[in-house]
Amino acid sequence: MGIINKIRARAGLAVGLIAVGLALFLVGGDVLSPNSVLLRRNREQIGKIAGERISVTRFQEVLDRLSQNYRINNGQSPDNEALYALREQAWQQLILEIAYQEEFDALGLQVSDAELVDMVQGEHVRPEVVRAFTDPETQDFDPATLREYLANLANLPPEQQALWYQFESELRPLRVNEKYNNLFTKTQYLTQRELSVHHRLQQERRSLRYLFVPYHSVSDTLISVSDKDLKAYLRAHARAYVRDKETRGVSFVRFDLTPTASDSLAVRNGLAALRTSFAQSSDDSLFSQAHSDADTYYRSYAPADLPAVLAEAPTTPRVGDVLGPVATDEGFALYKVSAIGGGTGAQARARHILIKKPEDGSASAEKREEAENILWQLQNGVAFNLMAQLRSEDASADKGGDLGWFGRGQMVPPFEEAVFSAKQTGLIPRVVETVFGYHVIQVDALPNKDNYTVAEVAHHVYPSENTYALTYEAARSFSETTYDKASFRAEADSGNRFVEDLKDIEANQRQVGTLSDARPLVRWLFHESDEEDVSEVFEMEQAFVVALHTGTSPAGVPDLADVRDEIAQEVTREKKSLRIKERLDVSKQSTLEDWAGAYGTEAAIYQASDVSWNLPSLTEAGDAPKAVGVAFALPLNEWSDAVEAQNGVLILEVIAITPPVSEDQSLAAQQMEAQRNGLIYGQLMPTVQELKNVEDNRHKFY
Repeated sequence: MGIINKIRARAGLAVGLIAVGLALFLVGGDVLSPNSVLLRRNREQIGKIAGERISVTRFQEVLDRLSQNYRINNGQSPDNEALYALREQAWQQLILEIAYQEEFDALGLQVSDAELVDMVQGEHVRPEVVRAFTDPETQDFDPATLREYLANLANLPPEQQALWYQFESELRPLRVNEKYNNLFTKTQYLTQRELSVHHRLQQERRSLRYLFVPYHSVSDTLISVSDKDLKAYLRAHARAYVRDKETRGVSFVRFDLTPTASDSLAVRNGLAALRTSFAQSSDDSLFSQAHSDADTYYRSYAPADLPAVLAEAPTTPRVGDVLGPVATDEGFALYKVSAIGGGTGAQARARHILIKKPEDGSASAEKREEAENILWQLQNGVAFNLMAQLRSEDASADKGGDLGWFGRGQMVPPFEEAVFSAKQTGLIPRVVETVFGYHVIQVDALPNKDNYTVAEVAHHVYPSENTYALTYEAARSFSETTYDKASFRAEADSGNRFVEDLKDIEANQRQVGTLSDARPLVRWLFHESDEEDVSEVFEMEQAFVVALHTGTSPAGVPDLADVRDEIAQEVTREKKSLRIKERLDVSKQSTLEDWAGAYGTEAAIYQASDVSWNLPSLTEAGDAPKAVGVAFALPLNEWSDAVEAQNGVLILEVIAITPPVSEDQSLAAQQMEAQRNGLIYGQLMPTVQELKNVEDNRHKFY
């Protein structure tokens, strides 16, 4: 009978499948086609808020409105960075309109017309309005100017009118949201005890001595970590590892589009070919504008601010001089001195050799004689550059003593006077004494007030088409010859390519490792790939990228395999801490020196002054919030039990306490109120989203 029943059940199933198949055959062209109403409805749904489906069209309408405001306010369309922020803003606005509105209605929160008028031109004008109509000189808000603006609003350009009406439309929801938030923030109560403790902790400082034993003093070979240990740790600390959302893991290799040596040479040669035409140009401004990639193609410089190639030239620049091509941060550049004159403050150029005085700054006949001897050698033909490199005791020695251009007030008076009173370039025929020592000075350019007008033709070095093609081909070849994790790793190793490994990538995430705008990769990871799939080539940020989907981690407490390495480190640290504590045995000693001596050479004693509750770290121990907390609870001249920190175990002794410098607790009250309000604001939106079952599918579309 059992077999017969199974046959009957399967027969019924078969009939059912045939019926479904026939129905799909008859209407499937409509139901399953790309234009299917059912599938299209699902595809066009960008999310759900409080049970209400949000279509892509509706979301895009909000986004378009925000983008239009951005264009009006900034005079340009939003770039990728701004557009990402606007998408976030559009989604939050929809949550406010739908999920929050249900809360507002349930609580009877409203904003009347009279209240709206009051926010614009009554007794409680919005801060945004006050800022817009504040006199920049007096910093006073002028209500008369505001009333005049509103009276004349109909005569203003349409864009300005649109901005104002948009601002007005946002006032009512903004105000009702503030009322809702106030229902939570105004329920706080700060006790005097809380305030006193916070005030003390903010201002009090403690000086400590502490014995420190680093974890690395315990060899890893002495620590055994089993799966049982790891599972127990994960159970005990599950809340710290809970994931709110499903995440994915990814590994990727970058093929950076970097200009090659031949690309740089081509740009340099191209500039070199322009040099003659540049030198013969009769309109340097037009020539440089037409041929340069740089924005600063024609400008005036004081001598001290000249581009390095001109400032460091062996002779003073003259009109018509063309220097370059020289390397720049972006590529190469030619510089032409187009005009000289029109400056204000005089500047000179000099180099020196310094023989320093004794450390106490006293005069020294021996040091002066050394400087005199150097001057004599220079007067007899020794090169100044070489002598400066060999004998000068100043940082400028590496540059042959060159100090570049400088104006009055930049050098000590005796040095400045010697240079600015020179009648000709060359050696000053005497040693100049200053507070620093004895200077032998060579004037390279006499003081003058002239500015230099310089035309610049700069060409940036970009990857050539050939470099682009070769880089893409390397990425494509990598993608096509890898098909799982093993081959991905093997190919990367054989090509000596760095692999970035990342976990916990979220569906709406934008930055992935070194990739600041990786939305195409994230969308592939969540919607187009399975575990161990290798992607095709992504082009992004001057690089080609090939990615490997390494796994999916569901929401909730992760599997041990997903966090094994992380938890193993924590368990190892715990076991090392226990070993150190057992060996310290606080009960058997009475001073830090006794504990250090009993423990051995791995234990050291350090001192920390002015330790603050707000900065819970100690130099050797690293982050130490628990230790600093213990220190602020210890009485003076007493020791703590052994306490864990980031890098090891400590025993602390408080040697000094600096009490609060002020009895005024108003600042502490403001800080505590701001902190608590911040916590409420930070938790309110996620809580509302959770209660209203907000479903965010933007990652499928953007």
